[in-house]
Amino acid sequence: TFGEARFRFPRREDVLVELVAWVRAQLAAGITPVLLAEPLTVAPELVCALGSDVPVSAHRDIATVVGTLRALGYEHLAKVRRYARAPAPGHVLLWPVGKRDAEALHQCVRNNACKLALVSGWAGDASVVERARVDAAFVLADEADFDELGDHVAQYGAEKVYLVGGASAARVELAAGLREKHHIIDVEWLGPPQRLPLFPA
Repeated sequence: TFGEARFRFPRREDVLVELVAWVRAQLAAGITPVLLAEPLTVAPELVCALGSDVPVSAHRDIATVVGTLRALGYEHLAKVRRYARAPAPGHVLLWPVGKRDAEALHQCVRNNACKLALVSGWAGDASVVERARVDAAFVLADEADFDELGDHVAQYGAEKVYLVGGASAARVELAAGLREKHHIIDVEWLGPPQRLPLFPA
């Protein structure tokens, strides 16, 4: 996903410190901060980073994930309140990034003082941030960036690498990076399967 050289993410710890400070500033101003994040990966990390002293409300998808993780023994995750019609006073609201255009969120923003933030690896892409129509963006990904992908491959001493999926620019740049930085010459892209002709020419 983030195989292009332009995707080089900042330290997670620094991003989380900046994000928590932004959340606290909004709450202090009487504004509900709404964090758009992936429910299965980034959202639980945000719950952990916010801690028990920042109350959290969440869309049912995220509330279900956090509840399941707590039931499995991840008790360091704070309890979250399931969102119902209106944000609870003094709470941060976690919302699935894929449901940015849900009517419930539109209604929440229309009827309340809210500021939205995109929390994703894509937050470093200005065009994505613009389309998301948010007030802030924090680069926090649930996948490796360009350098991490190359380092991961090199860590295991791979002599041949197959690339699957991704945009054509990402495949070209990642292959070049593997060859130049890690001296892995044999890099091949596995495209979609080719259908064999029924009647050879």
